[in-house]
Amino acid sequence: GQNRSPAPQRRRLAVISRASFGNTFSMILQTPGTAVPIAVKPLPRARLDDVLQFLKTQYGDDYYGANEAFFDWQYLKTPCLWFRPAAASGLMPVNAVLSDTGDLMAVHAFIPFDAKTPWGGSKGIWDEEWINGSSIPGLGRLMADSLRENVDLYIGFGCNELSESAFKKIGLAFTPEVTRLVMLLDPGALEQRISEAGLEPVSIPHHTTAPMKGAHRILMKAADIPQSLLDLRTSTMGCGPMRSSDWVSWRYDLHPFIDYWTVISDHGPDGGAAILRIEPIREQQGNVCRVLDLYFGNSRDDRLLGAVLSFARERDCLLVDYFSTSAVSVKRLAEAADRLSQPALKNPHIPYMFQPLAMGPRNSFNAVFAASTNAPHGFGLSDVLATKADSTQDIERHPNSTAA
Repeated sequence: GQNRSPAPQRRRLAVISRASFGNTFSMILQTPGTAVPIAVKPLPRARLDDVLQFLKTQYGDDYYGANEAFFDWQYLKTPCLWFRPAAASGLMPVNAVLSDTGDLMAVHAFIPFDAKTPWGGSKGIWDEEWINGSSIPGLGRLMADSLRENVDLYIGFGCNELSESAFKKIGLAFTPEVTRLVMLLDPGALEQRISEAGLEPVSIPHHTTAPMKGAHRILMKAADIPQSLLDLRTSTMGCGPMRSSDWVSWRYDLHPFIDYWTVISDHGPDGGAAILRIEPIREQQGNVCRVLDLYFGNSRDDRLLGAVLSFARERDCLLVDYFSTSAVSVKRLAEAADRLSQPALKNPHIPYMFQPLAMGPRNSFNAVFAASTNAPHGFGLSDVLATKADSTQDIERHPNSTAA
């Protein structure tokens, strides 16, 4: 979630009524001697052009989030089941505060997703954009808070300092760094590329590269992943965003700008499947391999990881990495790497080289999280399986751009 708010003024908002998702809720704007009602409304698709223009006004005409094809794919074509009634009534997953003339004052865009939770709730959202374009402080925070109260899982990746502070004020837990596992395929070459790029020197662990183990096959599209693997992921996952065949097709096969690779173990469906993205290192030789999704099979996990590493080596990748909020999935992949004698480094001080490009200089990948009051005591983000496939952390506008 991104937050832009002008300098605070002596005004404050008080919520006077709340409603279930998809309905208006009301607030009172209190200033010295006045009390002006303000409403937060879900926006109909008829306001799409207004939202895109609002985003361009805030971030510039080249902002990828204001690209119509991208917006249409990300927000209007998402196959979320629980959001279907709202979509069928003409609503977008965008809430807004409107002026008395109907102009947009603040916007909150989110991606709804179907969730699996231990308490049976199924409503989840990824926080994407909340922008306050008015002179009234706190509008974005209140929109986020109202939405949080109506879902089971509320998650956001990549906060800036302003949004981090705002999220903390409404009770979201902040994780400074999501776990990243890195498998180095050519440590010496990676060290040289970092030096040639003029980046701060880092200590690259050197090890004898493990011999290639594991064969792979490439599927034509993500929708070709066997249903049995999708079902197995659902049954073994404790909590997190669901993966249906419609979701997989939407997320990977229908993306308007980015091409993905679907790799399956040569042991067949029992060996599992993975969704990968190959990115050239900017202005350098070599590539990096991003693991977006893992669909483990009933066979040994190292067979799937071996297929991924085999694929990555064939494409001149210097490293393979995988981001996950789930302690269980991180442990599972690390154990598979151990069986292949391929060290999996946890949050090493190695440049991310990941999209979006603007986040390249950062050496952290943070998250905010809140769960329903029905969640078990002590339930946290590490109990949820979410990866770079979720939210917009693998999103950017140009298909031929390179890694930061």
